[in-house]
Amino acid sequence: MKSVNERIKFLIEELNLNSRAFSLKLGVDPTIIHNIISGRMSMPSYVVLEKIVLTFDNVNAKWLLTGKGEKYTRAAESVSMVNDPLPVYEKSAKEISLENEIINLKGQIEAYKNVITSLSAKQ
Repeated sequence: MKSVNERIKFLIEELNLNSRAFSLKLGVDPTIIHNIISGRMSMPSYVVLEKIVLTFDNVNAKWLLTGKGEKYTRAAESVSMVNDPLPVYEKSAKEISLENEIINLKGQIEAYKNVITSLSAKQ
């Protein structure tokens, strides 16, 4: 496949889509994709290329643009990102101190409310 147009046509076939379904997934007018794969348009626009890479995130952008490299990015790379452990979030001493202060202040507010209620009842 010498041209980016041929690679887009190949990609559509590889994904078992027609040009209309492909264009709808990208959010572009179907005539744009038809013109690209039929050869009426010499080169796809940057916007179309960007939408392909963003919509089909396993498509290797280097392959799409140049024909070099693998057609798809390795699935193992995506899986490794999913399997990476999440960073442990530990509260700092300041956060713990502030939370304790909030709890204490809420307790004081409740105590003051009780005093106000009891004083109001005596009147």
